[in-house]
Amino acid sequence: ITALAHLRAAVLYVIDISEQCGYSFEQQLSLFESIRPLFAGKPLVVVLNKTDVTRPDQLSAERQAALSALESTAGAVLVPMSNYSEEGVAAVKAAACDLLLAQRVERKLRSARAPDVLARVHVAQPKPRDGRVRRPTVPASVRAAQAASGDGRALTAPAMSAARHNGSSGVPAEPTLADRMLAWDGEGLPPGF
Repeated sequence: ITALAHLRAAVLYVIDISEQCGYSFEQQLSLFESIRPLFAGKPLVVVLNKTDVTRPDQLSAERQAALSALESTAGAVLVPMSNYSEEGVAAVKAAACDLLLAQRVERKLRSARAPDVLARVHVAQPKPRDGRVRRPTVPASVRAAQAASGDGRALTAPAMSAARHNGSSGVPAEPTLADRMLAWDGEGLPPGF
């Protein structure tokens, strides 16, 4: 468990709120409090597991207060989850990833290189020259093609062919042997031989 102090990762602490794991709710909180110093400075997600058996709102008032205290004092994010029904699994992953990303961005901004990098970044904001409103200009041929396609997007014939052939438009690919054979006129050796 002491290795947790050296990892650069988010910590997920799982509490079985149904108490089917063999430990009482209070024992699980006591274990959390005993190892909490190892989580200092790390993103922390407390997962309230087995919500298919016991919902967090079904807990007693004192247990809900203990969870609220845990959230405020430890800086933890509480996320309900059920492995059985898979409810909340994606929310746990998203919460851990969001906290970890926020911590890493903050760490990078506090690094010695951040002011140097930020000094080179410039975001241009256009300023109005006069009171005229300038809307985007779309050529009439493009508007006609969009109207004909029905979905508001227009693909030209080469782009549609590329999309069918390559899987997406604008991605060039080398002609395959079958393509070269189709283009062969029958004279001499086939291309590629």
